[in-house]
Amino acid sequence: SHNLIQEAVYQTILLKQRRAWHLRVAGVIEALSSDNPSATDSVLAHHFIEADAPSRALPYLLRAAGGALRLYATAEALTLYERATPIALSMAGNHDQIIAIFTHRGRALELASRFAEAKTLYETFGQLAQSRNDAHMELEALIAQGKLYGNVTPFFDPARGRELMERARNLAEAAGNRVAEVRILWNLVNADRFDLNSLETAVVNGEKGIALARQLELREELAYLLNDVGEIYGTLGRFDKSMIYLDEAQERWRQLGNDPMLADNLTSSAVWQHIVGRLHVSLNNTEEAVRLTTRIGNLWGEAYSLSVRGEILGWLGEFGRAIEDMVTGHEKTRDAGFIAGQLLSACFLSRVLQELGQTDEARRWAQDALTLGREQLPQFVGLTIGRLASVLLAQGEVDAAAALLADPQALEEQQQVFVWYDIGRVQIELALARAAWL
Repeated sequence: SHNLIQEAVYQTILLKQRRAWHLRVAGVIEALSSDNPSATDSVLAHHFIEADAPSRALPYLLRAAGGALRLYATAEALTLYERATPIALSMAGNHDQIIAIFTHRGRALELASRFAEAKTLYETFGQLAQSRNDAHMELEALIAQGKLYGNVTPFFDPARGRELMERARNLAEAAGNRVAEVRILWNLVNADRFDLNSLETAVVNGEKGIALARQLELREELAYLLNDVGEIYGTLGRFDKSMIYLDEAQERWRQLGNDPMLADNLTSSAVWQHIVGRLHVSLNNTEEAVRLTTRIGNLWGEAYSLSVRGEILGWLGEFGRAIEDMVTGHEKTRDAGFIAGQLLSACFLSRVLQELGQTDEARRWAQDALTLGREQLPQFVGLTIGRLASVLLAQGEVDAAAALLADPQALEEQQQVFVWYDIGRVQIELALARAAWL
């Protein structure tokens, strides 16, 4: 009746007998769970490991880890992938499983904002591929590294990402691997989407990737590309086209049964809908996203959808609900290790508090966001500079705002268009304030 008593009794059983019983238990569960195998994957993996049958445990470990990752349950996924790694490396002829473990484990680390660990893991993966003289494995390692350098991470380096993708493209073309070509194009899209001067290049690569994904009938890759290219069209101000792409991606996520990405899409669509003034449509999107992410326990998605819903509620004048959503969303971004969300939710809060006249609190949130950006996400520093400068102007600190806007990071090429808009608006306010003072 007590865990300690159970453990004491368990330890009295001879190891050989324990292993035999674990094997028998696993066999019974395996037979009984044929109709719903995913429900017992982690249990079966445990029993096969304790039965000293790691090769039989590995498929269940991977399936359980994959299920956890699809729900963005990153802590559980990482534990399972970490258990699977030494088993897979000790076995011969499991090329595909090793690739799945390294790429998916790295993805889980990224979702947990453990980017330095992901970088080390991908580099180890590349070294393993070279030591085995395995071109396919090396290709996957390059694509994984390119994703890290081309996305919103502390290692954001588009030039490095493009260089890695050129190497990957050579390997893919030599092997005739067209599926890899789609994923390479997707990485190139992300490497170019954060620079004002390369957004059109991102669109070109995105359209190529979409066409190839349609041709190869790659349902998931197509949905991801539609999602990201739709975002880029929004950034370019081509809102009608943005909605066409995001709507198609949304329908595909529904068909695929991928609730975390469906919620992500609904929230991203809400961002662009509210920018063009469709506030109630965007609110409905975030309402569905919050329901979805709460139901499946997707902390990352909850953080994103709550923060954006709070932003929309702020525009609708429902400041009490807006602040409640934003604070809760911000707390969840911290719990999920979602650094970009943490920074953006702090900026959303700062704007609403400033409009309510609570400029000291608005300043604190904006300063926290700027500090976080400088330390971990330089791509978003321009946004946070604009936000803090706006608060400083509201408090009459014109010179301080001017000094902040003179920071070279305010308008680096890698900033997104919404950053340019925010900075530009504050510069106009600054000019007006100076004129009034003079």
